[in-house]
Amino acid sequence: MKSKSLLAAILRVGVLSATAILLSVGAYAQNGAIRGSVTVKETDGAAPVPRKDVQIVILRQDIKGRYTTKTDKRGEFFYSVPAFSEYVVAAFGPGLKYKVMEPIKIQGGDPFEIKIEMVPGDGATPTDAQINTEARSTGSTPATPTTREMTAEEKAEVAKAEAEKNKILENNKKITENNASVKKHLEEGNAAYGRKDFESAITEYRAGIEIDPLQDVFWGNISSALFQLAASKFNAKQKDEARKLFGEAGEAGMKAYEIEQTLPAEKRGANNYKKKAADSFGALGRYFFDSEGGQKAAKLYLELSQAATTPKDKATYMLLAADNYRYGNILDQAETLYREVLKGDPENLDGMSGLAVTLLTSDPEFTNKEKAGEALTLFETVASKATNAQQKQDATTNADYIRTTAKELVRPGKKKKG
Repeated sequence: MKSKSLLAAILRVGVLSATAILLSVGAYAQNGAIRGSVTVKETDGAAPVPRKDVQIVILRQDIKGRYTTKTDKRGEFFYSVPAFSEYVVAAFGPGLKYKVMEPIKIQGGDPFEIKIEMVPGDGATPTDAQINTEARSTGSTPATPTTREMTAEEKAEVAKAEAEKNKILENNKKITENNASVKKHLEEGNAAYGRKDFESAITEYRAGIEIDPLQDVFWGNISSALFQLAASKFNAKQKDEARKLFGEAGEAGMKAYEIEQTLPAEKRGANNYKKKAADSFGALGRYFFDSEGGQKAAKLYLELSQAATTPKDKATYMLLAADNYRYGNILDQAETLYREVLKGDPENLDGMSGLAVTLLTSDPEFTNKEKAGEALTLFETVASKATNAQQKQDATTNADYIRTTAKELVRPGKKKKG
């Protein structure tokens, strides 16, 4: 059979599926605080008693914001919130009638003091809509804060919130810079790929991976670029370099697939990373008779065949799996898969050719007359029906070889000569 130059396969270049997400700093703008106490008056005339573990909800009114805490063993709570905003505070808990307080305005600086007196009730939990409605129904102007020096503990909490705000701002700055760099490397890599400057594309994709190694699109794109570069090296007779690059392309494709599996189900599969890996490993088997590469490709193609939703795709991937087992000299498995394809489609010429070559390869001395007879019959069938000139020529050449070399053969379904 004639050797052919490797044609560079067309592999799709992807775009970023996502970029790093900026963290919200809304809760950590210039800070104020709400400090409160909750008491319960069990009966008329009874003295109010502090109650622990009462649930506190704080709803911001100027923009959407919801914060929760609960009272400590002294019936007190403290919560740092963005300053210069209006809030509604509600309290509820088991065995209590929930209480909605009038709106308050936080000006910053010292914490706003609020006292909540509750009575026994059904323990209902109010919805945010109920809380806001009841607060607005009071028709009151937001209360202004009373002032009191913050305790050391409260000052520490405010300082902690400020430190968290500064940390988030710094992280957001880095994320913004990284997102811009990631986008730039992707765009420049794709542009280089488009003009077939695969080495520059690989450099750009690798730079993107350095910034964000969990972007599946970079790994998928570098797999495509490595495959194309390997193909050009192969066609230029630089076989050792091509072999190395095909292997790297396969590994990059698998890395992209592994990262993709961590994404939500609806975001998986569109880039077909598994096929990119299989095609790259398959090139090792087909063009370098690399048994390990062929077996990796065969395994991946079998998985693709099992996942395929149409008979045509199932057969196509199964044929590729069989081919790669044959390239890797795993002939028994190759024969089994070719026969499986022909069982579903007896007229599949690629299946016939693959099975015939496998039979011929497994018994080059024609010691098994049945194998020789079946291989000859298959080659003759392909030669008579093929519309592809190369496939017809290869089948004709192999059929002639068997007829002139085999001393004895048995056609399928016929008795042995002599």
